[in-house]
Amino acid sequence: MSKTLKPWHKNVIAIGLASGFVEPMESTSLHMVQSSLLRLLKFMPNGQITQASQDMFNQLAEVEAERIRDFIVLHYYLNQRGASKFWQHMRTMPIPESLQQKLDLFRQTGQVIRQQDELFAESSWQQVMLGQGLMPQSYHLLAEQISQQQLDDFFASFKAVISNTLRQS
Repeated sequence: MSKTLKPWHKNVIAIGLASGFVEPMESTSLHMVQSSLLRLLKFMPNGQITQASQDMFNQLAEVEAERIRDFIVLHYYLNQRGASKFWQHMRTMPIPESLQQKLDLFRQTGQVIRQQDELFAESSWQQVMLGQGLMPQSYHLLAEQISQQQLDDFFASFKAVISNTLRQS
């Protein structure tokens, strides 16, 4: 994103789609409305408007939009779809540096680091990357501390929880 996202300018504050459009998933738009309103309350607790508050509001809004953008671009960039020109372009397009850093870290270590109050959790990033075929070259050594029996027990209890939930619905 360009460094020009400025939803708060003088006495006007753009909220939701008025401040920008990232992608067509309504959930991110609703999230951005809510987070903008909470951010506004944080930076105007006594009704006073300061330039420092406006600048920080705008900076945080831009970071939030960039993190959401990165998660959406991830889906397109790692796609395994057909050979059409569109999907080929998506796999080879330039991506933001912030997304490249996340991909590099995951590829090399299996880690995903959630930054600030980023909307999407580590597990969401991992699920997309693994689901799109990106496998890490390494993993955390703590994973070796779990015995095969502990792992089997964990997955058996996980399966039981899912089965019980399905029976109740």
